[in-house]
Amino acid sequence: MKRLEWFLIGLILLTGCSKNSSEPAVSDTEAPTTPANVMATASSWSEISLRWDASQDNVAVTGYRIYRDNALLTTVVSTQFSDTGLVASTTYQYAVEAFDGANNASSRSAVAQATTFAATQCNDGIDNDSDGAIDFPDDSGCQSADDDDESDGQVADNEPPTTPGQFVAAAISDTQIDLNWQASQDNVAVTGYRLMRDNVEIVSAAILSYSDTQLTANTLYAYRLEAYDAAGNASAPTTASATTAVTPKSVCVDGNCSFAQLQPAFDAAQDGSTITINGEWSTGASLRADNVTIDGANGFLNGGHVEGKAALVIKGTNTRIEGIECANISVNDNGACIRFEGQGLTLNNVHFRDSEQGILTAVDSGGLILIENSRFERLGLNGLAHAIYVNAGELIVRGSHILSSKSEGHEIKSRAARTTIESSVVASLDGVDSRLLDISNGGVVVIRNNVLEQGPNSSNSQAIGIGLEGVTHTTNSILIDNNIIILERVGFDTLLAASGMPAATITNNIVVGGSDPDGNNQWFANRAAAGYADYPFLPDVPQG
Repeated sequence: MKRLEWFLIGLILLTGCSKNSSEPAVSDTEAPTTPANVMATASSWSEISLRWDASQDNVAVTGYRIYRDNALLTTVVSTQFSDTGLVASTTYQYAVEAFDGANNASSRSAVAQATTFAATQCNDGIDNDSDGAIDFPDDSGCQSADDDDESDGQVADNEPPTTPGQFVAAAISDTQIDLNWQASQDNVAVTGYRLMRDNVEIVSAAILSYSDTQLTANTLYAYRLEAYDAAGNASAPTTASATTAVTPKSVCVDGNCSFAQLQPAFDAAQDGSTITINGEWSTGASLRADNVTIDGANGFLNGGHVEGKAALVIKGTNTRIEGIECANISVNDNGACIRFEGQGLTLNNVHFRDSEQGILTAVDSGGLILIENSRFERLGLNGLAHAIYVNAGELIVRGSHILSSKSEGHEIKSRAARTTIESSVVASLDGVDSRLLDISNGGVVVIRNNVLEQGPNSSNSQAIGIGLEGVTHTTNSILIDNNIIILERVGFDTLLAASGMPAATITNNIVVGGSDPDGNNQWFANRAAAGYADYPFLPDVPQG
């Protein structure tokens, strides 16, 4: 549960930007509303149940952070949660905040509090009967629901509910699975049911059905269900699984959906057109028209490519691509999801994965490359292909996740005159990558409000390299500000290697591992010293 948030942000991102615009996308800076009516209710001597009203957002609420006694406890997607493993007769305070795909966070809710039930002598952890055994859970004298072994007049409830019956998962659409089950029985009473999706709790409540929405098309989901009672006893689990439906396949140009293949549709696009891609396609396409929006919120480009280059080869100016997923692109040399040969490109809410390269721009591409609210993972090839490889006037990466580059690729390689990486997560995790950021030819470099994690398998000791292939720009500077930087490569680690550049301004950062950067930064020797959970946990992106 404590590692859920980084998964959620990439999986449930939605867009709210206008189409058919030649202007760069406006960043989503509006926070969700504050969760209301937070209620905390003791369920047993070791459990408190939480519920609250859903927040609203101008785009979409991604999830909720739950704080217990002013410390972050977990992150969930539903509007309820069961906090277990608590201490009897203890008061706990809770607050909830909502966040969206751009990592805007609401104000914390009003505090709700509850006190766990008092422990009976059969669950208080004391050897009341002086038999040499702790009463709970080790003393066999307290294992039966009808046993008053302590002669205190109180009977411990140690009997779990029966396993829920007839647990069925059924795909309703390409984004929804409905789950139903029959009620469990208990010697006292069933309090509720705990439902897990892919080992992550999604709901805990007194319900006999649940609709799981905002799922990915054509994807297998595994569910686990158990009943629990007020004493915290849980039933044996039961499981079910279902695969979401395949999104119907279509490609439309300005509302005309008569095209059977991608390339004829792309050829029909005029300046200012909108191309909408739905379903899975194993072919690629090239585009020459200008000011085109490609809306792929329900589209998946899987393995196909054109011109021996990429799934999409973009040759026009001011192209905007939204929402599309792309994977398994491989060619003889540097197969990419997007090969950009034009001027001016915006990517919003795209997911590029498991290919040789995410985006590759031509040597003479210009203008602004803007990447927002997107996810790039498991990309790279032989140190020559990377998740993001840009040679343009300016590169901005904002509100995105670039993760686990492979085969010694960089997460981001930029030759732009100006490179800005902000409010993003750039992390090696378990990838065999090279540098997190390789700004090869210098320029104006701004790295702020990010989480940067160099993982244990990184092949390069330098997390960031700037100007190492020769400084070619007339204006050059380095600002590394307000980041959380975790250096945990096995062996030597260095935060920054720069050549031919002015002295870097490195300030207001939290640095874990490596060496102390001095200056106005906080340095910790390891995750434990910084108060962070063990690898591979990633903290929240710092707010600017």
